[in-house]
Amino acid sequence: MFSANLAGVEAYNNLNSPSFLQGVFNNRLQEIEEEAQAKAKANKNKEAVENAKTTKEMEDNVEDLEGEVKSAAESKYKDLERSEEEVKDSYLRKVAGLSTTQALQNLKTIDTTELTEIEKAGLIRAIDLLEESVGRQDAAPPVEEAQDLDSEIFEQEKVEQDDYNPQPVDVGEQLDIFEDVTVTQTEETALPGVELAIDPSMWTLTSRGTNKQIGVDANGNIVYSRDTEQDQRENGSIIETNIGPLLGDTKGVEVEFEIIETKWFIENHKGKETENEQIPVYVKIDGVYVGKLKANTSEGRIAIINKLKAGEKVTSKISSIWSNNYNNAVLSEATSTTYFYNVKDQFGDGDTNNVLLAITTGGVDETDAPQWQIVGGEQKNIDNLESVKAQAQTDQPAGTRVNQIAAVTMPYNTPGGKPRVVVLSTANLSGPAKLKVLELITNRDYTAAREIVATSAITRTSQGREASFLEFNVFQNGEKYLVYYSPELQKLVRVTESEMTKGLRGQKAIVTVVEIKDGTYSQVTKTSELNIAQDFSSFLDTKKYHVDKEKSNNQIEKYTSPVTGKQYDNYQEYLFDSAEVDERVTGQGHSAILSTDIVKMDQSLFNNPKVTFERGDIMGETKQEIIDNVTFPAAEITDTTTPQSVKDRFNKKNCK
Repeated sequence: MFSANLAGVEAYNNLNSPSFLQGVFNNRLQEIEEEAQAKAKANKNKEAVENAKTTKEMEDNVEDLEGEVKSAAESKYKDLERSEEEVKDSYLRKVAGLSTTQALQNLKTIDTTELTEIEKAGLIRAIDLLEESVGRQDAAPPVEEAQDLDSEIFEQEKVEQDDYNPQPVDVGEQLDIFEDVTVTQTEETALPGVELAIDPSMWTLTSRGTNKQIGVDANGNIVYSRDTEQDQRENGSIIETNIGPLLGDTKGVEVEFEIIETKWFIENHKGKETENEQIPVYVKIDGVYVGKLKANTSEGRIAIINKLKAGEKVTSKISSIWSNNYNNAVLSEATSTTYFYNVKDQFGDGDTNNVLLAITTGGVDETDAPQWQIVGGEQKNIDNLESVKAQAQTDQPAGTRVNQIAAVTMPYNTPGGKPRVVVLSTANLSGPAKLKVLELITNRDYTAAREIVATSAITRTSQGREASFLEFNVFQNGEKYLVYYSPELQKLVRVTESEMTKGLRGQKAIVTVVEIKDGTYSQVTKTSELNIAQDFSSFLDTKKYHVDKEKSNNQIEKYTSPVTGKQYDNYQEYLFDSAEVDERVTGQGHSAILSTDIVKMDQSLFNNPKVTFERGDIMGETKQEIIDNVTFPAAEITDTTTPQSVKDRFNKKNCK
């Protein structure tokens, strides 16, 4: 009892001691300072979140988030990320069809002075993606890269020339005096400098100049403001042109050239030094004008003009044609906003029987180049299906990567008739779709969940570091598991079926943090501190819909939506139906699992194709004409002991 009383007295004395009071004061002071710092930090983060215009700004200026600020930051980050991804995809579509190197160069030369912060961020994402692709190509074994426009045309011409095997001209012993004994120019050779001119007036205009996209109104109707001034006859009538005759396989189709002195030409160039350069030479097929020749002073163009002015009828044939300007639609009044359409309408004339889908695949090696694959389609109304599939699968637009989905342009919608692949927009999971996925995974129905949410086709590579990575799999003992990229941990986590169910039901659950090494998952650590329900729900906000490659072109089997329960006549009807997606998150127009920003113009999915023409007899230099017109000079006496050229050095008369 005495000891207890003594301890009590000692404690009472300590309470009243100056040192104790000082300690209490210091502790409280520290708490106040920490509270003030925390409040200041929260206010700073809140302000940074509110002012952030890009995801990078948030990453650089926001840290150690808590409470309401954290929730608001996560929501805004996702919104910014979606916007940046949409802009990124828009830029990639602009350079589709170019080689990766050329596409990268084009994007790097874009003037960013008047771009919004979101546009700049999207552009950076597109550039980073292409640079990564170039890096993989440099590290990988050599693969055939998609060619740019000019090289593609060159290669076409080269093949055409190779089909003709020129033989040495037999003119006897006189051969020895010529440097070039083989005539390589043929009637089929393209006229250099003679090709269709670009009509930029169909493209949108911005404060930075012409934008190679088609302007549309809020209803998706084309706002076509053609520059009629340069195509106006003296009497005021307009010279109408139509791309229709260029659709399909038009190589070898006959064209006729015609000079029409427009009002603009007469007022600005007639009788001046620029007359031959600027005089309008229109090109027509079966009486329909398809465009006019580029303004220049090339030898071929001048030859055409001279013959036309002499009253001759001048014709030629199409030597090559290449479609590379996609009809990407944007709002004419807001050119950074993409407008989307129903794939069935733009690619199939309202019928899925005419729509062919392609999906990229790749091997497990991260250096493998993605390849387009088209499965099925035998029941569709597509002529020469196998040929269409073969040609489309060789197309390799810039930025092509695994898990992309595209529609194939039919020959009758493509100038030149070569089928191309056009990458489509895949929607993020709608609210109901996300809830359905959570429900199915909670109930351990992974098979049904995979029908809705996209999974990663390439696993166990660098793809595993992407924020959208999701894999469903099974252990050897039969237990199911999934691997996904945790937004909270920013690492891959593997969760067994049983633990996933517990976590989604709000219970403590164990997850394994993993990393990929040599094609397998390697355990880093385990934790039960992760809120799986919240974390996986946030992850699904970034996920897109699954598109089944095997079903993608099946035309005869009905399909029931795993989300809405709606029954469709075929799988594509499900993919293209607006009933499956709440509304567009970005852009305007049609909202569906798959949609397209390509708008059809005069039945064409492309504009301003590159068209060249055969030389024929336009320049009077066909093979036979050259031979017939050869005038041989008198033989010169030369010192045979000192040959004057490489060819002389090996003439028979000099050989001993």
